[in-house]
Amino acid sequence: MHSINQRIRELRKALRLNQETFGAILGISKSGVCDIEAGRRRVTEAHILLLISQDRHPISEQWLRTGNGSMFRRPAKSLISLGDETDALFRALAEAYLELDFQDRQVLMKFLHHIDDKIKQSGSGEPPPPPRTSAP
Repeated sequence: MHSINQRIRELRKALRLNQETFGAILGISKSGVCDIEAGRRRVTEAHILLLISQDRHPISEQWLRTGNGSMFRRPAKSLISLGDETDALFRALAEAYLELDFQDRQVLMKFLHHIDDKIKQSGSGEPPPPPRTSAP
């Protein structure tokens, strides 16, 4: 099983943060992050609390401490209840999105950006028509 120091490195890479930016979250320098990742510096309780309490990335405390479970917490399903005006399609999309893990969310975002680029390239603001297939 990986050490907490190795999980810190894995987490930083999953978040696609450099050591300097990650260090800013922890309140330490780039070299401090390097020392943690290399096992030359202990991960403190303060580091753990800083990581799990920040809102931008819902990091799982259990995973960080033990390596068990998922790296990221799943947002509460109640977050998708936006009142009576929420339509069924939005609810289904939100629930499906919340079930994705971090990597799958990144793939989905890349795909959506690709679609957006294609629409912009078409110049009409409308999605391009599907390719025609020849009739048998």
